Amino acid sequence: MSSQRNRFHLQDHNEPYEPYNDPNIPYPHLVPYHIPPPNRDIKCHCNLIPVRRQSQKDNPRKYELFYACLKFRTVAHDNKCNYFRWERPDYVPPEFQQQQPGETSVQENDAGGEYSGVKNHDTEHVQNNEWVTNEFVKLHEEIDSLKQTIEYQNEQIVILKSENEHLIDEKKSFNKELEDFNAEIRILKRKLENEREENENHIKRVKMELFNANLKLKVIKKLKSKEK
Repeated sequence: MSSQRNRFHLQDHNEPYEPYNDPNIPYPHLVPYHIPPPNRDIKCHCNLIPVRRQSQKDNPRKYELFYACLKFRTVAHDNKCNYFRWERPDYVPPEFQQQQPGETSVQENDAGGEYSGVKNHDTEHVQNNEWVTNEFVKLHEEIDSLKQTIEYQNEQIVILKSENEHLIDEKKSFNKELEDFNAEIRILKRKLENEREENENHIKRVKMELFNANLKLKVIKKLKSKEK
């Protein structure tokens, strides 16, 4: 559900009303009549001051203002009442001002300036039902879209978990290979040290043998010189 559905605004009684600053009326320049301050003397069936919004459905009363339950299009939307009232019930859209022959005329009564007439009343009732139905369908479409998004995200989470497990397995395999490589290096180092020690001992033996051989040669030379 979009942020616009979760937002409502109540006008501060101490502030002068500015329609163009009212966040609940996104298109004030398209309202087909003068915009009065919100009516705070009425209450919905929940005994709450209703919120005023702007209709944006594609019907003859598009961009008009209406009152609905304060919970309308909020996180408490499921608990709202079915209160609904137009800001100007007496306003007749241009589409209904020109009537075909045989239609019920639309006249202003003496009670409260509201328009009466069976044709206009029925039309308004049908429009209200269509508006509620469209809102209900739109809400379900948004819910289905959210469900699809959640399913896609869950699939991505499963994929990421699988990839993460694969990376963990590769890391374990790499660590095992690294340990084996380090073990081979240690073995080679020991072999090199043993070979170095053996070479050093061999060199010592060779030097000793050369030394002994030189001594023998000297002894032999002395003996020969005495015989002469």
